[in-house]
Amino acid sequence: MPCDTVAVRSRWDIAILRALKEGQNRPAMLQRHCPQIPRRTLYRRLKHLQQARLIEPTAQPPAPLHGGAVPAALRLTEEGERCLQVVQRLEAAGLSVDQIVQ
Repeated sequence: MPCDTVAVRSRWDIAILRALKEGQNRPAMLQRHCPQIPRRTLYRRLKHLQQARLIEPTAQPPAPLHGGAVPAALRLTEEGERCLQVVQRLEAAGLSVDQIVQ
């Protein structure tokens, strides 16, 4: 199944997919990795990417934080991996991120 181009709507979506691929699998890690993304925007984009089935919560429970809170961990789905590969091919063909999301 090809990448749904409607699922990737902004440059932030691509930045988030790349960061997840690099192992930044929690919202706080993503925020540190991509500080230019406003926090509110990050959470909106994460929600959108989950609804588009490009990312999902991990099956393994992360270690609890101080106070018993458990941070959410995310990963790319197979569709998310394919979508990221399509983006990389388009970039290799000479398109910019802004051109890809248009």
